Amino acid sequence: MIGQICGKVAVFGQNCEAGLVKEVKFRLSAILFIITAVEVDLEKTILQDVKKMENRNVVKVKFKDHKKYVFSPTTFTFEAFLECVARKFDLPTMDFKVFDDSKTEVDQEAFEYLMMQPDVGVLEIVVRDNF
Repeated sequence: MIGQICGKVAVFGQNCEAGLVKEVKFRLSAILFIITAVEVDLEKTILQDVKKMENRNVVKVKFKDHKKYVFSPTTFTFEAFLECVARKFDLPTMDFKVFDDSKTEVDQEAFEYLMMQPDVGVLEIVVRDNF
């Protein structure tokens, strides 16, 4: 009788252990599936952001009463944008500030952020004399 009970406990222990292993494997598979899905979504988001940046080679610019499109053969950097603006509006100096539609000054960091937005709006140029 004791042998039968010990045998049943041993068999139950093995079945229980096998069930736990299956459950753990199932849960790990589910977790890996979720992680893979998140990675794919993240990759898509990054690619969309890169495409937005790649396509951002034209910006509307206002200087005094004149509005013009400023073009670049490649994606703008802040410095390249400033150079293009100076050429486009025949400015003798690059000593000017850039402001967005809300009249907030745009520096290099803000410019990089704006270039990733779907609509940059019109960037306004103000030369040093008019600050």
